[in-house]
Amino acid sequence: MIWKVFSGSVFFLMAGTVPGQVPASVTLTGCYDSARVYYPVFRENSLLQESLNLKIKNLNASWYPQVSFGAQAAYYSDITELNVNIPIPGIEFPKAPHEQYRMFLDLSQTIWDGGTSREQKLYEQKTAEATAKQLETEMQQLRERINNVYYLILLLKESEHLYEFSRQTLASRLAGMETAVNAGAAMLVQKNQIQAELLRTEQQLAEVRKDREAALGILGILTGTEFSDSTVFKIPVFSGEIISDTLIRPEVDVLDLQIAANKYLEQTIRTRNYPKILAFAQAGYGNPPGMNLLRNEWDFYWSAGIGMKWNLWDWNSTKREMRMASIQREKLAIRKETFETNTRTLLTQEKANMLKFREAVLRSDEIVRLHRQILSSMASGLENGVITATDYLAEHNTLLQAEISRSVNRLQLLRAITNYYTIQGTIESKVLGWENPVW
Repeated sequence: MIWKVFSGSVFFLMAGTVPGQVPASVTLTGCYDSARVYYPVFRENSLLQESLNLKIKNLNASWYPQVSFGAQAAYYSDITELNVNIPIPGIEFPKAPHEQYRMFLDLSQTIWDGGTSREQKLYEQKTAEATAKQLETEMQQLRERINNVYYLILLLKESEHLYEFSRQTLASRLAGMETAVNAGAAMLVQKNQIQAELLRTEQQLAEVRKDREAALGILGILTGTEFSDSTVFKIPVFSGEIISDTLIRPEVDVLDLQIAANKYLEQTIRTRNYPKILAFAQAGYGNPPGMNLLRNEWDFYWSAGIGMKWNLWDWNSTKREMRMASIQREKLAIRKETFETNTRTLLTQEKANMLKFREAVLRSDEIVRLHRQILSSMASGLENGVITATDYLAEHNTLLQAEISRSVNRLQLLRAITNYYTIQGTIESKVLGWENPVW
């Protein structure tokens, strides 16, 4: 019941237990640190670095000599021959064979690639940085989930204290009513009313404990830590008033890195039409050997040279690809602006929540003080038969709800501050210390 009111959403406890040592106390930022180590998605970091290293090695390999082997057997209908109509005794003019065979090794070495590999490496590096930073956005979402469960646990613990205090108060009043009934100073129905309310309070207390047990299990799954009912969840002490709305969010960094990567992608596309210079060599064994087509025998041959390739016209394909990359960069800039606008809207909402809950805490303190005075006066009236048990229980429940409301307001104020700094991306740096919850 309280769980749903406070969190605004339903959490489901996954099956299984979380191994590990049970801590005596825990902090919110400590839960963040545990989640960063334990949560599976963050194990991708090492894989991302390995993937980048492999891509860079492949790009570097484009500058290494490339060696390939080939073989060829061919028949030519027309061949090179000397058509001399003057017969010369003892002399036979050579001609190329119709069948030609060769086996060869080709070697090529890039001398200049127009800067393509350099721009490609810069693009891959920025893309890898953006992907790694993307994992930080997972941490941002995880912080928000941990915040919800952490403050839920605090509220449920405080509710447990309030229900336990209410149970003890009702048990004391029930004992007094039993004495009064036995003495004939009170009616049995009044005792039964208090006893029924005591049973209802005990039922609510049991429900709160079960809800807290489930919340502890969920936090354990998120952080890889086992918590017990005796674990103390400390509340944060924040530094002064909020004076800045500067965003330090990983999502902004991701978009900036993607924009930078897109610029390198444009450069990579542009360099495709730059001249490419390479050296080449071939060594082989064939019949006829190499370009000596008039030699009809097997022999070794080799050749070497330097060449250039320049794509002068590609029907504007490169121009269109560069425009598409430019459009993507503009879209990323719009996403960044949209994200910053939406996030600052959330900051404004949390500021309003802080003001609202500060005022609510002041009012609820006064409300609780007044209801405690009223209930204290009614307690003696109940024992003396001046008021009925119904009147007393009504005021008792009013006080209990006022105390629960005050606890909710206090935690909602802390949660609003926590949410503000979490949304801003500065939560770890804004916590000055931790203290035990004593309300």
